[in-house]
Amino acid sequence: MSGARSTVPRRTFVLTLLLLGGLGVLTAVPTWLTTTAATALETSLDVTVSGTTAAPGVSAAALVVVAAALSLGLVGRVARWVSLAVVALGGLVIAGSALAFVRSPDAAARSGVAEVTGVARPASEIDLSVAPYLTVAVGVAVVAVAVWAVAARVDWSQRSRRYDAPAAGVSGVVAAGGAAVPGAGAQVAPGREPVDQGPAGPPAAASGPDAVQGATRPTDVSKTTEADDPLDERDAWDSLTHGDDPT
Repeated sequence: MSGARSTVPRRTFVLTLLLLGGLGVLTAVPTWLTTTAATALETSLDVTVSGTTAAPGVSAAALVVVAAALSLGLVGRVARWVSLAVVALGGLVIAGSALAFVRSPDAAARSGVAEVTGVARPASEIDLSVAPYLTVAVGVAVVAVAVWAVAARVDWSQRSRRYDAPAAGVSGVVAAGGAAVPGAGAQVAPGREPVDQGPAGPPAAASGPDAVQGATRPTDVSKTTEADDPLDERDAWDSLTHGDDPT
């Protein structure tokens, strides 16, 4: 049996990191901490602290992970290492900020009490929700996906081509009716018939006075065509745009 590893598409890592970055933002929104405080007028006040207040670095790092995941779907073989390093760093910030809050929530509780009562005092009892623990898990998962992208066999050649420039050197032009007009890329105005310049090859030599006149004064094919086919309103505006006199 062959021991070759299967190739993982680039899209798998991009979508996974986008999902984890979005989860990091969502887990920072709800309440992380609940406690009570007392004032001279009320003996018990409920104090709640959200994740964006307790650990503001979580939401910022999660947005960085989302941006790096989007760039990972567009960059080439060399720049992908920069994007993966940014992803790993963002995951470390998410997990580290949430873990620091879980280990020592007193500072965030004291700040919440001061915001409600106006006096910075220690909180009596602190209750933590499940959100900060989920945030730690999301940060660890982001780092794991970044390491997986480095170690796995990824098809980095399949990247998004939405913003690539169109290929040059088209051998023909598609007319307004849908038929391909062969040639060297000459543009045909809508509603106009292409000029038939005849088969390829050297023209037949003329004799007599016509040969001298044809050699000294070339035939203006564009004027002949315009005389045979009167200009409509659209062609007149196009001529004015290019600085020509349509009359």
